[in-house]
Amino acid sequence: MWEDLEKNAQRIKAHTLCLALALALAGDQSVELRPPADMVSAGELDERVPPESVNHILDADSSQHEAIEAIKRGANVVIDGPPGTGKSQTIANAIAELLASGKTVLFVSEKTAALEVVKRRLDDRGLGDFCLELHSHKANKREVAAELERTLELAPEPYHDTAAELRQLAEGRRTLNRFAAELHRVRTPLGLSAFQVHG
Repeated sequence: MWEDLEKNAQRIKAHTLCLALALALAGDQSVELRPPADMVSAGELDERVPPESVNHILDADSSQHEAIEAIKRGANVVIDGPPGTGKSQTIANAIAELLASGKTVLFVSEKTAALEVVKRRLDDRGLGDFCLELHSHKANKREVAAELERTLELAPEPYHDTAAELRQLAEGRRTLNRFAAELHRVRTPLGLSAFQVHG
């Protein structure tokens, strides 16, 4: 890793995020970070993100899904929250999404427990073979090489076609969204929605 960092020092220094952070630490705010143009808000997920384009391995609420979509689109994201708010779940889903799109992921953490939680979640969903533990008190060169050899020799797993289930999910979403829209549609002559009248 250190060798890669040294070889790519100029590329790293020129990266917009690294440059913005370095300048910000020096008190210079001249580099502005902008999100990708095609960002999707939580309220737009059902309309703009079809089920067949989602590769979540764990449940995700709309705020988690919004963060994952931002990551997929190349945004720089900070996920912060107290214990139990779904950070590790979101990270595991983001890793699964990036793997599904053919990307590699370097996941680092100050705390070993966070690494272990995410790894366990990936293992539980059958993605553990895509993970390689490179730096810990347990890893050594021989074991890393043996693990690489083991995973490279794995046979492909059979593919289960989920197209029918995904079409059913998309139709179910449309039905629920139509129901919610009708429930909140303001009606004359009261000037209130059915939801407001019932409330």
